[in-house]
Amino acid sequence: ETSTSGGDVCGDGVIDAGEDCDSDALGGKTCADVGEGMVGTLACADDCTLDASGCAAAAAIVLLNEVTSKGVLEGPYADHGDAIELYNAGDAPVDLDGWAISDDPTFPVDKTYVFPAKSSLPVGGYLVLVAYDPMSGTGELPFGISASNEETITLRDAAQVQADQLVLNGADAEISWCRLPDGADLWTYCDQTFGGPNVEAASVCGNGIQEGDEACDGDDLGGLTCADLGFAGGALACTIECVPNAS
Repeated sequence: ETSTSGGDVCGDGVIDAGEDCDSDALGGKTCADVGEGMVGTLACADDCTLDASGCAAAAAIVLLNEVTSKGVLEGPYADHGDAIELYNAGDAPVDLDGWAISDDPTFPVDKTYVFPAKSSLPVGGYLVLVAYDPMSGTGELPFGISASNEETITLRDAAQVQADQLVLNGADAEISWCRLPDGADLWTYCDQTFGGPNVEAASVCGNGIQEGDEACDGDDLGGLTCADLGFAGGALACTIECVPNAS
């Protein structure tokens, strides 16, 4: 379209007053400017208004990210039993209202935690859930994670579609079993970092091998005896933190 008056023209590729865009000129706007969490291809309509027909809500990618079967050792989640960390690996905040997590894939009521209204997880954010304590009324998870048997932890969305599932040997998670890095496919032994970026274990406490800065590991006491600790005798053991226990 042309103008005989020399005024602004929709279609000349220049965003003029009153125009949201013009041809390929979008003024730097993307689908994210149309709505929070929107992705895709933004375009310009013939009347120089934005065409968001190529935009859509980003897929929710919330993953199980870190697990411990013996509890968090320090920090705000310590002394609250078993813990599970979720991570938002997607491109948009996720409304968790109606999502559910269970250690039983059939989601029985007594072993399922349903996220309440207004629960959400920002992009790149972490959410830590700990075992429910009936005495104090704190915590969320109505199930525990075995420290010796196989466990299956399943996360599903509000439409009851599986979002993630982890099958693990509970013994592997005595300290921390996590994705490395956050959101990746690889699961391995980690140092506990609940609520923050995952970190590979400096040494693998819980694998039954005394290594690195560990004083002991499982039945491997590294040659230590009660006599080395100043006792006349007795049976020395090793804690889950790989510290000798002379009790």
